[in-house]
Amino acid sequence: MRGSRTARGNTLRSVRGGPAIGPPGYDSQVLSIRALSKSYAGPRPRVVLREVSLALGAGEYVAVMGESGVGKSTLLNLIAGLEQPDAGDIELDGVALAPLSDDALTRLRREKIGFVFQAFHVLPYLSVAQNVALPLRLLGHDASH
Repeated sequence: MRGSRTARGNTLRSVRGGPAIGPPGYDSQVLSIRALSKSYAGPRPRVVLREVSLALGAGEYVAVMGESGVGKSTLLNLIAGLEQPDAGDIELDGVALAPLSDDALTRLRREKIGFVFQAFHVLPYLSVAQNVALPLRLLGHDASH
């Protein structure tokens, strides 16, 4: 995705790092995005992402950077299954997101990805540690460690 162009002519930049993990010959791809496009209707319709592709292996990390409004949050929302793309495919750990129900997407997010929202929603009556541990408790893990 390095230097992918958005529909408005702006650039989303990614910075990669980290080694791939796994024995030789092991397909360690955990995220696959192919020809992803997203637009929004309205008085001023806009195409935010046009044919964005990215493959990310286990142990790699990516920082998505760009000016305000170029589609960074939209891309993350699509990857998390919070929004549906107009076109393209997303696979997370070998699972295609498109055919999944809302419940299945919720389970996938809970088990496979961590997501901190731009306007993060924490439970004000819990401490920071308790807020961070909450998803682990929902998965049935002992979050006291």
